[in-house]
Amino acid sequence: NKSKKLRHIHSDAALAEMKTMLAELKTDFRSDLKSEMKSLRGEMKNGFERLEEKVTMLNETVQKLDSRLEAEHRIITSEDRNAVSERLLSFLLQNLEHQERRSNLRIYGVAEDTESGVMLKFIDPLIKDLLNLPLEFNLGIERAHRSLQKKPTNPTDSPRSIVVSFSSFQVKESVLHGAWKKKKIEFNRSQIFFDRDHSNALQNKKREYIEIKKQLKQKDIRFQSLYPNKLRVFLETGAVIFNSAWEAADGLSGHGINCKVSEAELARKELHRLGRSALWDTRFVPELKRQTIKDIVALSGK
Repeated sequence: NKSKKLRHIHSDAALAEMKTMLAELKTDFRSDLKSEMKSLRGEMKNGFERLEEKVTMLNETVQKLDSRLEAEHRIITSEDRNAVSERLLSFLLQNLEHQERRSNLRIYGVAEDTESGVMLKFIDPLIKDLLNLPLEFNLGIERAHRSLQKKPTNPTDSPRSIVVSFSSFQVKESVLHGAWKKKKIEFNRSQIFFDRDHSNALQNKKREYIEIKKQLKQKDIRFQSLYPNKLRVFLETGAVIFNSAWEAADGLSGHGINCKVSEAELARKELHRLGRSALWDTRFVPELKRQTIKDIVALSGK
């Protein structure tokens, strides 16, 4: 009986001790949990405060961007409209000039005074003879004359080119391509060249390609000049067409073509970046075909 009582006493004591330990653990757990929750609330509060600061900074940045965009939309002010109108007029005049020159070609290398009389009577049989055309073939030449530059006085200077105007654009193109196929044409021991009749503005832009073409030739990279002012380059990855010299310089830099473009080309590049080339740059006529005159005038009036 005594042993049973002792076991009951021990078990009661053990149970009491376990209850005490559990109570202490519960107290410690609650204390630790409260401490962790308090720390977590503090971290969350600090995190929300930092997030609020970032949101505030982001709102300020968005407001600045909105202001900048609004300023960009107001680039063409009332003071600029006259300049836009002048550019537009120049653009339309150049388009008209291109249309008038469409049926013209130029012949380079014919010595001065070779015509010895009426140019029209001289140039018709000359073209037929140089291109092996029958004499009875009607070229439909309306007029022909030397370029309007001052006649050179030094015999060693290059002679003025001859401008030939055809009644048919197709006939002019046939004559031009026939001359290009012959590659080398001579008259009176001088080499003769045929080309399109470009305006001065377009000729200046075509000169921008000279250094690029020179380097392409050095690297044996084939290319073609496309009308009115484009360049097709045949790379290993395929043919690429560039609409301007600055585009060609940028696009070919990875192929070992390194050349600087003029300040005028850099200005066109910047205008293109700003999305204003359609109005502020008069690169080539097809631009007018993609945007009607009415659209341009409406845009210039904004």
